[in-house]
Amino acid sequence: MELRNHLLPWKLDDDFVEQIESFAIWGNSYDLVPHRNAIFTTKNNQVYAIGDLISRCFKAAKGADGSEENGELKGLNKPVLLEELSNIRIKKFSITFNHVFVCTEDGKVLGYGRYKFKKDSSFNLPQRVCALNGINVVDIAVGLYDNALMLLSSDGKVHHWTLMQKHSYVVEIEASKVFRSRPIGVFTGSKLVHFFVLLDNGQVVKLNRHTEHTMNFPRDVEEEHRKIKKLACGYSHVLLLNEDGRLFVNGFNDSGELGLGVKTPATAAGALVHVASIKEKIVDIAATPSYPVSAAITECGKVYMWGKCRGVLVFEPTLTSFKSLNEVFFHCSVPLFTYQPVKVTELAREPPLVARDPPPAARESIKPSELTNGFSEKNDAVKTTNEPSSLVDKFYDFTIVVEGKKIPVHKGILKLRSQHFAEMFRKGSPTEKQSVLEIAEGDLKSYEIFVKFLYTDSVDESLPCHQIIELLALANKYRVESLAEHCSSKIQSGINIDNVIALYKSTVSQNDEDPKMMKIREKLREFCVLFTVKNEVAVVRSKEFANLSPDLAKDLIMDVCRRRSL
Repeated sequence: MELRNHLLPWKLDDDFVEQIESFAIWGNSYDLVPHRNAIFTTKNNQVYAIGDLISRCFKAAKGADGSEENGELKGLNKPVLLEELSNIRIKKFSITFNHVFVCTEDGKVLGYGRYKFKKDSSFNLPQRVCALNGINVVDIAVGLYDNALMLLSSDGKVHHWTLMQKHSYVVEIEASKVFRSRPIGVFTGSKLVHFFVLLDNGQVVKLNRHTEHTMNFPRDVEEEHRKIKKLACGYSHVLLLNEDGRLFVNGFNDSGELGLGVKTPATAAGALVHVASIKEKIVDIAATPSYPVSAAITECGKVYMWGKCRGVLVFEPTLTSFKSLNEVFFHCSVPLFTYQPVKVTELAREPPLVARDPPPAARESIKPSELTNGFSEKNDAVKTTNEPSSLVDKFYDFTIVVEGKKIPVHKGILKLRSQHFAEMFRKGSPTEKQSVLEIAEGDLKSYEIFVKFLYTDSVDESLPCHQIIELLALANKYRVESLAEHCSSKIQSGINIDNVIALYKSTVSQNDEDPKMMKIREKLREFCVLFTVKNEVAVVRSKEFANLSPDLAKDLIMDVCRRRSL
């Protein structure tokens, strides 16, 4: 995956992009207007930041160092050098919506962001946390609530630093009373008001201000298999991976981020639940406080995701065609987040949606060039076929038939991108195991473009208006919100006397109960009405209006009258 694809929100100089060694991107998708932030390390050991958070820090510094440039907040759209974080050996970043902290190789902690003092807020430029002087820190985990930072020192002690009532407190947690073994790592999410401490014996202890308890495995897990080797904290849940490669979860499940197959409210406070739907050994897991999505990769390279994917809720681990955990967050989160700092050298260079390699036993019988995702490199057209092929049988598990032509696809992709298909393939539904969808009345070209969008998130900009209208109808039918928004935007930019009636008809001929899709159609309908108000004589005299049914003609006239009265 190209680095430029990750940095689309910002127009960065080519010279600067060439110098980037690693980067992290995050934001707050829970606000009405999502904020975007990024931090970069360069090949010459410099650290830069860009986005809403660092610009607010400069603004709060009362114009220090020229906080505004040409009327624009410093750091908002152009990277700014963070001298305090540059030319030091950074061991770890810990990032939430409003804070960035770093732990250095020599045990120091520095950070910037918003520190809340009761009702007041203050944004601070990068600086060393003086309250932690004298503590040789080896691990950090920052939480959103109480502005709390959990610290692990080199002597195995755990410290809790918080800002309350304009005073900084550092409290050492008495290990002899809480931990049965030496702590080796600390973790937290954002919504979680507690922290997790990983011990060297594989146990996990959950802490909050008043209580602590060891996480409890299900009874059927033998004692020798209860050693946890990795944790990953999300906004309101935690993933735990044991040494056997089995996944356990705990926390809230509002968006399906626990991967249990059902929308249960939450797990019990200290109970771990085994995610049994992934049969292979898991080698790595990932979650981010910035977005309710979870991911795992197995020892044979299969990548699974569950949780929220571009507004679609996925309640059980779903096999994807991604090659890395980073790609899950790049494609599924809105806006884009990285679950950890990404090294440029580790970015996947292949297209993100290519079918996984088959098991070793089958690998020799299939040529690497035959492993595709359904799109030709030459013309990006969806592959259609009249006869089933061995490759389709091996890599595709669903077929859409339009005008007698077969479009082979992956159920996993359909479930991730379409709310309609997510419900169709929901566990226990009558259509869960269905493998063919035959379209009685449909345009093959429109379905090919539709499927291509599900895989690539792109639409040919040269499509004629009538094709976009048909595509909008498919977006509404299969409840693909992002495609509906794209079509609506394109239609508004190309509306004219000849197509306004057809556009208006497309907004009133749908009959679904999805409030988001209804909102998109209502917005487009209002745009058509406004255009008609401004060009009423020409529209009414057009042959398209003359061919309208009496009911639709009446509706349009009533809408125009309503608009004129505003």
